[in-house]
Amino acid sequence: MNDRKRKAKDLPFTNGNGAHILKKNNSEVSFGQPVVEEEDLLSDGISSTQESNSGGTGEQSWSADHLAKKLKEIGLSEVAQKFKEHNISGAVLDMITEEQLTTMGIDKIGDRLEVLKFIRGISEEHKRKVFNDPVHGHTEIHPLCVKIIDTPQFQRLRYLKQLGACYFVYPGAGHNRFEHCIGVCHLAGQLARTLKKRQPELDITNKDVLCVEIAGLCHDLGHGPFSHLFDGKFIPTVRPELKWKHEDASVKMFDYLIEENELRKEFERFGLTEQDITFVKEQIAGPVKKNKNEWPYQGREEKKGFLYEVIVYKIITTK
Repeated sequence: MNDRKRKAKDLPFTNGNGAHILKKNNSEVSFGQPVVEEEDLLSDGISSTQESNSGGTGEQSWSADHLAKKLKEIGLSEVAQKFKEHNISGAVLDMITEEQLTTMGIDKIGDRLEVLKFIRGISEEHKRKVFNDPVHGHTEIHPLCVKIIDTPQFQRLRYLKQLGACYFVYPGAGHNRFEHCIGVCHLAGQLARTLKKRQPELDITNKDVLCVEIAGLCHDLGHGPFSHLFDGKFIPTVRPELKWKHEDASVKMFDYLIEENELRKEFERFGLTEQDITFVKEQIAGPVKKNKNEWPYQGREEKKGFLYEVIVYKIITTK
């Protein structure tokens, strides 16, 4: 069952000392007494101290310090101090009830109501959207990816056939770039998360996973009418001198999509920087400078070079 759907009556539990606790993925979070060290609370095993506001899991990746800062920003300084004393991070934010707030020593009912309102608002902002994919079934898409999907530039992909003119001969081949890109986003995220879980030594972060998902979602933004028929036949016929590739066009469309829809602040809200945006674009079209003598990519260091092969099965190496 999804953590967000658990009923408040199931909480809190109590430990042997009578302190109120929450259980999440076999971890305990104390509400009855302050704790000295932050526990490993994130569902993927990464401490919120290690990866604050990383973007991959929304508010669940916030550290106790980051959450306290957010509470101070809305005028709840005393509440922020209580949260910090009890080491409450974003990993358990969606499980907090008014009863736990009282246990933590937040006595003013107005403060408790403001906290609950804040939690509801944050949860809505970071809620994943479910798409019913014809191949993969119900797939959950990250809220930042949803922001990208809801732009005119991405919606344009609904009208681009995945297989060019094939549907004129095979009526069943009518699927489009829109559903294809959502499927790639889903599979790319699954692969990155699986590597992250099974091979922690690779040091894959939530931001890495999100960037891979965005690259999968946007890798075909630059396709023209009838997809590869456009860049494989039409462009060479009418502009034979033009070295046009749909990957380069996808990067340009991605930049345009961000600026035209003012999404840069959304990227920042989920913790993504200019370096992360560069990483997304490099996954789609490769590095800007293809230098064989040194690592040509700027988005990620060489030890994470394998991430560039998730979307495009080729990579520029230093060898």
